[in-house]
Amino acid sequence: MAHAIVSSLLDQLKSIAQDQVKEKWRLVTGVEQEVGKLTTNLQAIQAVVEDAEQRQMKQDKAVTFWLDQLRDASYDMEDVLDEWITETRKLQLDEGGDDDDDDDNDSAFVTFLTKVCSFFPAASNCFGGFKQLSLRHHIAVKIREISKRLDEIATRKDRFNFVENVSNNVRNPERVRTISLIDEGEVCGRVEEKN
Repeated sequence: MAHAIVSSLLDQLKSIAQDQVKEKWRLVTGVEQEVGKLTTNLQAIQAVVEDAEQRQMKQDKAVTFWLDQLRDASYDMEDVLDEWITETRKLQLDEGGDDDDDDDNDSAFVTFLTKVCSFFPAASNCFGGFKQLSLRHHIAVKIREISKRLDEIATRKDRFNFVENVSNNVRNPERVRTISLIDEGEVCGRVEEKN
């Protein structure tokens, strides 16, 4: 299960990186390195997660705790990435227009900023620029927090001496040969095969 979550996160990170290049969306300075570090950590974790899941089945409580922390961090990261994708798409749709669904915490500042921007005709997209900057900062803070958590999780994985790439052995185990123990005298039909 954790393998699927980590794979999904890696796919989302790849998709976001491609969107950033295509749409010229950038995160706050320094966060791109965090995203790169996240990707590296997730790839390292993905290599050992199947061995960890096998050990979890053997009632290894420390590994179970490690996998739980990995799942929690992965779900949090997935939420942040979903938020990033949703908000960037909203901004693209609302490009040039004002938003009426502002957060209550920022509503006074947003109202002030909107009034200030209206006095400067050259800055026609002033509010959108603020909204983009606010979004990028918000996402950047969350990415840094989750990146720190995944750093700790990736560091702790080394303590367990997991075996990398166990997937080939797990998915293709050698099949045990079986034979049927039927009394051929009691088989009805197929007379030709009987003799």
